[in-house]
Amino acid sequence: MRRVRLLLAVALTLIVASAALAQSGNGYDLTWWTVDGGGGQVQGGGYTLTGTAGQPEPGPVLAGGDYTLHSGFWPAAPAAPPACTAVTSVDLNLVTAGDIYTDTTVQFSANIAPNNADKPYTYTVDYDDGDTATSTSSADPLTTPLHTFDTVGTYDVLIKVWNCTMTEGQAKTDTVRVTVMTKADLDEHIFLPMVMKN
Repeated sequence: MRRVRLLLAVALTLIVASAALAQSGNGYDLTWWTVDGGGGQVQGGGYTLTGTAGQPEPGPVLAGGDYTLHSGFWPAAPAAPPACTAVTSVDLNLVTAGDIYTDTTVQFSANIAPNNADKPYTYTVDYDDGDTATSTSSADPLTTPLHTFDTVGTYDVLIKVWNCTMTEGQAKTDTVRVTVMTKADLDEHIFLPMVMKN
């Protein structure tokens, strides 16, 4: 058994030595090597990974003619900005309940989607009576400024909401119709007591 072990050890040594000798000679030495990286580009989730096949180990700068080769790893790239979750829709609602008159203070609310859209939002409300309001907010639902309509009529109130790198032209919009009445528009009946005498 001892003899078999000794023969295996000698055979293994000869195999390793012959492999090393086969990789050197005539001014070349291939006894030491590594495999570095892979070629191509991989993208996903806002990130890009670029690799180069045969990228050399860190080492000296090689120069010749008009060219310089910096060995080693790719220099650090600037960090990718975090992805921004943009507004995809807005749902404008009339909060004020009941009839609306020229002296009623009116409140609107807007639900922003998706729920995880990056904040703050920029928004513009056009009350369709010549007044607009523009502001930013991180609230969801978004509560717009209070508004009073001075004139009787029907108004299509428009909201535009945008965030991230969106422009106002790319804003998500919604409208709600408001009918404003005067107190005189009510069908008021006055009931007087009737007294009859015999």
